[in-house]
Amino acid sequence: MQKNIAIVLMGVAGVGKTTIGLALSKASGLPFFDGDDYHADANRDKMAAGIALSDEDRTAWLLELQAVIEKALVKGNCILACSALKKAHRAILENNSKSLHFVYLEGNKNLIEQRLEGRKGHYFPASLLASQLETLEPPENAFTISITQSPTAIVEMIMKKLLNQNTSKAAIGLMGLGVMGKALTQNFLRNGITVSVYNRELKGAEESVAKNFVESLAQLKDTQAFSDYSSFVHSLQSPKKIFLMIEAGEATEKVLDELALLLEKGDVLVDLGNTYYKETETRIHNFAKKGIHFIGAGISGGEQGALNGASIMPSGNKEAYELVAPYLNSIAAKDKHNQACSTYIGEGGSGHFVKMVHNGIEYAQMQLLAEVYGLARAAGKNPTEIANMLSSWKADKLDSFLLNTTISILNTKEGSDWLIDKIHDASQSKGTGTWATNTLTNAAIPATLIANALFARQISSYKNLRVQLEKNYPRPKNTLTINEASLKNAYYFTKMIIHFQGFWLLEEFSRNNHWSLNLPEIARIWTKGCIIQSDFMETLVPILKLNAHIILEASITEQIKQTAPAATEIVITALENKIATPIMSDAIQFFNAISTAYSTANVIQAQRDFFGAHTFLRIGATATEHYAWES
Repeated sequence: MQKNIAIVLMGVAGVGKTTIGLALSKASGLPFFDGDDYHADANRDKMAAGIALSDEDRTAWLLELQAVIEKALVKGNCILACSALKKAHRAILENNSKSLHFVYLEGNKNLIEQRLEGRKGHYFPASLLASQLETLEPPENAFTISITQSPTAIVEMIMKKLLNQNTSKAAIGLMGLGVMGKALTQNFLRNGITVSVYNRELKGAEESVAKNFVESLAQLKDTQAFSDYSSFVHSLQSPKKIFLMIEAGEATEKVLDELALLLEKGDVLVDLGNTYYKETETRIHNFAKKGIHFIGAGISGGEQGALNGASIMPSGNKEAYELVAPYLNSIAAKDKHNQACSTYIGEGGSGHFVKMVHNGIEYAQMQLLAEVYGLARAAGKNPTEIANMLSSWKADKLDSFLLNTTISILNTKEGSDWLIDKIHDASQSKGTGTWATNTLTNAAIPATLIANALFARQISSYKNLRVQLEKNYPRPKNTLTINEASLKNAYYFTKMIIHFQGFWLLEEFSRNNHWSLNLPEIARIWTKGCIIQSDFMETLVPILKLNAHIILEASITEQIKQTAPAATEIVITALENKIATPIMSDAIQFFNAISTAYSTANVIQAQRDFFGAHTFLRIGATATEHYAWES
């Protein structure tokens, strides 16, 4: 390593000079000086008032920093964060010395603005960015690094380039090399994050999985692979940050028990699997007793999302989240404003709860598309014709990941046959649908479409019974006449009700659990990278800022009024022809019930009081009473 050099991290406000400087100092052991700490009060007050500094304002500040560097260089190497926007500014810092090495942190205006707007309590307002960009004279001989890379990656690059050091320990560890784990590893590496990977050894079933994986791709050549816990944990930088992509249940419990013996206070575990949120809360509590942080992070997007950018929903201790946020943000999908589709959800298991509700919405939308397919098939359309019909709907802002998935499925052929016609019609489901249904029923929140989507899958699994019953109760063989415009409107109506129920469930649970869920932010991270991303989700982001009950918003109200009659029409046609449409039918029934001011529940209350003395509340009264019905 060259002795007595100063690494000067430069660039406009918001590029991360302080963040990188602190991380570099921790990695290298070198002292760090933040130029912001040396501004005179007059300079701070001026910037806080939205007034750009002049060269005259900066001169005294730069001279003081130059003196700080000279003093530090007597003892050895050091790190300084300083904007140093102009060539003249850099000349003052250098003072004809060859000991300064400038690192220019470069980024686009939109990304920097987003970072500035996210800073809390800083005297430098985002409004001054334009003046800094105008002042900036990009250096010719500096080591230039894009800020789109993770802080860890940037530190690694500086260490190698200027300090001739290679950090032998990986920034993070990833456990579980199934399809998702392998994809996530590649995503981390592509974003400049060094990873150690672990996979268990099961003789005859899972042998040398980690070793074979890192040997299979050139990009993994520097990745360390492990099958024993101790070596894996010791291969990581401290505080250790381990991401788990392991199947829920006994396998996860075994891994966590082993890690609890090896990890130290301040280390962080991030569970990226589908885990029941109450289990996550228990783990957060248990690991906290040892001083170890546990983050539950829902992740959506399947293999492609894990590989190219997913939607991520982390929760737990906020300070612990900040330790892993750069890593999660680096592998997340980017929304239309280039912001990461990953956000801090809240305390406890709220992240896995939100992912569970996401999956409930996903179940309902999948069932809805299956019903559209069933109706169109009964109307005489073949799969390709149905795919073409669905493709035409995208022009009306009904585009979505699931719609495109269905279109691709219906267009797929094996030879002259459609593959869809060869697939057994009994659906399976994993835990999230059941968890969501149990949760909403226990909490008395009528998100009925989520529950009915699960029940539809469960009914489909009784194939033999369905075959027997159709023999006893044959369906009409006639071809239906269905208006495509009505079918599209029924689809849109049901889609709106599904989303209303999903966000209603989130809002009710947030209030009941004091989670303070940010619904528009949740909708934003669901606009890209996840299974339920859609044009409609994009419209919900500003709507949810105004009202959690989206069907009360004026534009949605108008759409509901326009499409509800078509939904009723389609459901009636389905009923008359014995075609099951549980989601469409429930959507119109739920809407009729939730939009009725005076229901028939008074009869139920009277019945409960009649045979069980459960009491009832009279209209206008404040106390309940029991009535002597048969006296």
